Amino acid sequence: FTYITIATFGARAISSIVNYFINRHQVFQGNTDGWTLVRYYLLCIVIATLSAQLVKWLNIAAGGVPVLLWKVVVDTILFLASFNIQREWVFRRHKKK
Repeated sequence: FTYITIATFGARAISSIVNYFINRHQVFQGNTDGWTLVRYYLLCIVIATLSAQLVKWLNIAAGGVPVLLWKVVVDTILFLASFNIQREWVFRRHKKK
């Protein structure tokens, strides 16, 4: 299942720069301090690792189910989690004093 990990991290590496700028400017319009990019990439690493490992584990645990189905299910759940984490942590808005 090395190909799953390579494909996951390769896709994240290519899409992450574009996604960061779109999310920062269009979706969340929040905090743009220097730590935003660091938090974003920490989240990317965690999400990509979870995606690859969960798909691998589910495929082993429930043999016979196509890997693509597990990938769709896992990545859908992780997308929803990632959106909330980006809103609350990565691009959080600072309260005005």
